[in-house]
Parts: sequence; C-alpha cells; structure tokens
Amino acid sequence: MKELIKQNPRSASRKYKDEALVITPDDRRIHKLNQTATFIWEAAGNRGIGKDELVNKMHQAFEAPVKTIQTDLMVFLKEMVKKKILVKIAA
Repeated sequence: MKELIKQNPRSASRKYKDEALVITPDDRRIHKLNQTATFIWEAAGNRGIGKDELVNKMHQAFEAPVKTIQTDLMVFLKEMVKKKILVKIAA
C-alpha cells in the first residue's frame, strides 16, 4: 500500500510571506518553517502527497538534483513526522 505524507490535522498554522508557523497541539510548540519546509508543508496539505510526487515538485521548484532532494527529503520528513508536524497515512 502506498504511503502519503500530510499535515497533522490537529495542528494550526499561519503563513507569512515564504515562511510558516505551525503549532503542534501535543507539545504546544511553535515551529517556524523556512521557505523549503513551508513548500513541503503546503504540498503535503490536508489530502497528502506521495514521496515521489513531492520529490518531482521540489525538483521543478528548486532545480536541485533529484538524488540530493531524495536524500535530504527523507531525513527531513522523518524529523517532521517525529515532531508531529506531518503525519503518515495509507493511500
């Protein structure tokens, strides 16, 4: 079964220019997302996005090598899920 990444539905967020603030309810922390993290946050949305689709969107937006995006993204997503900013769901 395919796995999607989506915004934690229990979190709250606000975007200002190219950055976002996300509040995670379990620990009541405010997380400031930089431009790239905000791009990922918005791409994940409420419906979710597959990792391959996210890599393709990032490649088009940032023109970085696909291999670099894949490697960096996996580390980043693991951290975002650990902090409960993003959640994994089955497609």
